[in-house]
Amino acid sequence: MLTRRSLLRRTAAAGVATFSGMASVLAARYDLVITGGRVIDPVDRLDGSMDVAIRGDRIAAVQSSIAASDADRVIDAHGKLVVPGLIDIHTHTRLEQMPSTCLADGVTSLVDGGSQGADRIEEIIEVARAAPNRVRVLLNVARTGITRPVGEFMDISHANIPLAQQAIERHLDLIVGVKARLSAAVAGANDLEVVRRAQTIVAPFKLPVMV
Repeated sequence: MLTRRSLLRRTAAAGVATFSGMASVLAARYDLVITGGRVIDPVDRLDGSMDVAIRGDRIAAVQSSIAASDADRVIDAHGKLVVPGLIDIHTHTRLEQMPSTCLADGVTSLVDGGSQGADRIEEIIEVARAAPNRVRVLLNVARTGITRPVGEFMDISHANIPLAQQAIERHLDLIVGVKARLSAAVAGANDLEVVRRAQTIVAPFKLPVMV
């Protein structure tokens, strides 16, 4: 026999179950849905009009259509490209605003291509650590960094092996290799010696040389 007490107990249990179900639906919602853009992703061979859903800091779904009601925020990307974060492997972050400018253009990761050498590497490292995107650094083999109008390797003493290695040791978390500019106006007849010193610099760290 269904008593008043048991009826109340069942009603309360049903209410809890309904609330739990609603909570799980709300938890499954996306933070953001980007709709109608041309999605291009070479890795997954995607190229077409699709919707992209984001939850937290992850792509949660890429589908032909995602309901706008499933998201807290919707961006209409019709007529625009939607791509994974771009990687620029050769730029120069001399100005503090450069990483932010790159991020505004969709560049989420970038590598400074030897703007500075051992003498002033801290300037680039400071920019890299404060950047809103992922910034890595190629140390210029020349302690002076890029010099103009006279190229940095016209004086081969600028390619100082111990100083370069010390700079790398200090910042192994951000320095991903070394850069050696070898054009005639930069290295002249010293080009092959610059390569030799560059290889010597990176050998203990197993890092690459960009020329």
